Amino acid sequence: MLRFVIITVFLAVLVIFLLLNLEPVPMSFFMISWKTSVGIFALLLGIASFAIGALTVFISLVGQWRRARKAEQKMRDLEKQLSELQSKYIAMTQPQVTQPVGITPTSTATTIESSNEDSH
Repeated sequence: MLRFVIITVFLAVLVIFLLLNLEPVPMSFFMISWKTSVGIFALLLGIASFAIGALTVFISLVGQWRRARKAEQKMRDLEKQLSELQSKYIAMTQPQVTQPVGITPTSTATTIESSNEDSH
């Protein structure tokens, strides 16, 4: 919004300058010479400057967009790699529960209960 206000004010000043300077004046640049009003020349020069500035900003934004896409892809790859490593770590650190052959947890609990009942 601030950019829009600045551009509008600048163009308004150029248009007022154009309206106050309508008389054609001879101009020359190196070997080229022409006749135009100073106001029109200033307005065209201002518009050309804005166009060059906008093109420069756009070119720099394209580079930033490209870097941002690469960084996001790298982040997704690293998150995937982290997830894989976390699952491997969890699998390695969890204790391996092995039951002795022939003894089941229910038969052990039953044995303990029956021995407690016999002593009462």
